[in-house]
Amino acid sequence: MATLRHTRYQVAIMDHDCLLLIRFASATTTFWLLPGGGREPDESENDCLIREAWEELGVRIVVEGLILHQQDQPDQTYQAFKTYRCRIIEGTPQPGYETINPNDPSAGIVEVGWVDLTAPETWPALIVNNLYTFKLLQQLRQSLGYV
Repeated sequence: MATLRHTRYQVAIMDHDCLLLIRFASATTTFWLLPGGGREPDESENDCLIREAWEELGVRIVVEGLILHQQDQPDQTYQAFKTYRCRIIEGTPQPGYETINPNDPSAGIVEVGWVDLTAPETWPALIVNNLYTFKLLQQLRQSLGYV
């Protein structure tokens, strides 16, 4: 059975004022984003977030709560996005597993990194110049009270 793709469930791991992101790269593109993905059949939202954090970062997390729900913002795969604040309870974040793309087997997670939500001027150009990621981080800053 196919993965449900209506909503992307995103893991927002915070350490003080910093947010953990993953850098995805393929033969044609590279960008930063929050870990996450779609729910599997019969999987709860929390179970999805826990699985995605394990697969993409190699860490165990506890889900603390919904911080951003974006609806009617479709992209190529999802119609909605739900971002949950999470906390690491075991492990050290590292590039994890991404589903193999038969059209580009080189595609995958190549790096993890922290961005300081109090200091957007320190964000790398790859984030600032990516309209989707930059907009998402600004919305998260607002939701978390940084603006």
